[in-house]
Amino acid sequence: MCDNARNESSCTDSCIIVNLLKSGCPISQIRIALLVALLLCQLPTIAKDQFSDAVSLYNSKDFKAAASVFSKLTHTSKTPTSSYYLALCYQQLNAQQQALDLYKAICKQWPGTAEARLAEDYLGKLKISVSETVPANGEITQDDNFDGPPLTRAEWDALPSKTKIPFLKENGHLMVQAKINGKYCKVIFDTGAIYCGISKRDFPDVVPALELATGKRGFVSRPNGVAPVIECTAEISLQDITRTVKLLVIDEAKVSVIGQNFFGSIRIR
Repeated sequence: MCDNARNESSCTDSCIIVNLLKSGCPISQIRIALLVALLLCQLPTIAKDQFSDAVSLYNSKDFKAAASVFSKLTHTSKTPTSSYYLALCYQQLNAQQQALDLYKAICKQWPGTAEARLAEDYLGKLKISVSETVPANGEITQDDNFDGPPLTRAEWDALPSKTKIPFLKENGHLMVQAKINGKYCKVIFDTGAIYCGISKRDFPDVVPALELATGKRGFVSRPNGVAPVIECTAEISLQDITRTVKLLVIDEAKVSVIGQNFFGSIRIR
């Protein structure tokens, strides 16, 4: 959780050393029913109830409410059916680009499944290739500017030549105390993540509501599938290193990370 003051106890002997180097509905109702039956056989009771409720909302044409439930189920489901239903909801809500992006993500994440084949059929009718580059509101991938905006000369000069970042080991992760938009948050130090990310569930007040409402929507790959994210910009500080970078907001617990785009030309040992 966010703290109003740093808590660095038990961290003094464990530090990360940082050196800065200054240089339309695509399936029939029958096929939908088959997908639903297949998924219900694989879900735990609570998830089954949520999925059934979401399907009922969809069938009653309350697509906005159904999309909200399906969006949450995509974080935990190991099958593409919830993601597929979410794409159907986007279609019905006239969010066509989000629907197309999610169909593409399903094809990439679950190739060979019934949902992927149906998505491919629909994309094929629109003459859209699955391998085609996902547009602005699509899957978040590394791009040429993933480090964020370039530092000004004054910002570069203000960075230290070397610093130590205390950390704690928890559940196999290196946890650090980061300051994000002025609030202290305990996050994962993850050099394997492309972007910095923040959990909306764990830290609901870090990103302003207006930025959440207007931020670019997209999807990221998760261990259990794909998850919707909101792309924002945030000022992040680790010790005496401060940068303004891209931050992905995700509605999932315990996924807040400091990623590669924070470090840029920084060497870590």
